[in-house]
Amino acid sequence: MKLGVEVLVDSAVDRMYPTDVHLKSGRVLSAGTTIWAAGVAAEDRWTVLGDSDRLNRLVVDEYLRLQDNVWVIGDMAHVEASDGRPLPMVASVALQQGKYVAKAITSESPPEPFRYKDKGQMATVGRRLAVVELPNGFRMHGTLAWLSWLALHVAYLAGGRNRVSVIADWVWNYIAWGSGARRTIIE
Repeated sequence: MKLGVEVLVDSAVDRMYPTDVHLKSGRVLSAGTTIWAAGVAAEDRWTVLGDSDRLNRLVVDEYLRLQDNVWVIGDMAHVEASDGRPLPMVASVALQQGKYVAKAITSESPPEPFRYKDKGQMATVGRRLAVVELPNGFRMHGTLAWLSWLALHVAYLAGGRNRVSVIADWVWNYIAWGSGARRTIIE
């Protein structure tokens, strides 16, 4: 609650209006701006290509194939992890799948089955505030996690000019925080 954020779990939305959100429990949440982020589902029309899950993702084999010479990756692919649950619909999964399929297509020998390597999760929450969780269970939050998030994102940028430009923008935005006009979201 330090940032004025309350996380509600198992709280289904019943209806929404311009100034409030009504939950099925009867609770009403006042809202000046509502951002709906309920997840991703593939389009229904793709499900005719094969078996699909409840999010319309196509079920692929351990080689990410729907059938011979037809691969499905990213948010469209239902791939089970070692625990039997589908892999999450996040960029790191899609990137690893893309590299795997590219190698499978260009290789002369059959590949090993696809195995996702979980590198952990990071999220920036606010100014000098982020959370980091590594696969080994290590967790951190606050300024150190925020600096780690910044460093990782700069490291993934291509080219020195991009890195310098982004770092300069971030430094300027950090220094100039709170001065000048704020962006307004208009419907």
